[in-house]
Amino acid sequence: MHHITARDLLHAPDFEGIAHELRDLLAGRVFVAHNVSFDSRFLLAEYSRMGASIPVHQSTMLCTMKLSRSLIGRGKLSDCCDYFGIANEDAHSALSDAHATALLLGRLLEADPNWPGFQRRLESAADAAEQWPTFAALPKGQWLPRGTHAAAHAS
Repeated sequence: MHHITARDLLHAPDFEGIAHELRDLLAGRVFVAHNVSFDSRFLLAEYSRMGASIPVHQSTMLCTMKLSRSLIGRGKLSDCCDYFGIANEDAHSALSDAHATALLLGRLLEADPNWPGFQRRLESAADAAEQWPTFAALPKGQWLPRGTHAAAHAS
């Protein structure tokens, strides 16, 4: 489904190699995902494996799948994208799905600009910013992009 190969992983950094940088990206921000309970479990497990507890929980997360179901009656990311005319040409790849989810969030917030849940989560994430653990910064490794699904299907 995801077309990830051993070659894609050969020179990829392990989680400890990106934990500091990822912490800097997430601290003080709302963790948004389509099916956030699924995605957050990976993040929580990886930080836990390092002996760290992170403030990613119901009050600091937003699930676009649940919000979509309540606002437009659709849950699958592809159905939500179709509804709003959002292109997700490389579906099931992390970058493409994350981009589509970000666009979807914007459309959902436009659909219900007075939804109080978003402001509550922003405030909760800001309050929890100092609860993120610190890690020694490792020398930045080279981030290697992997081939897209589109390229894999064209071959």
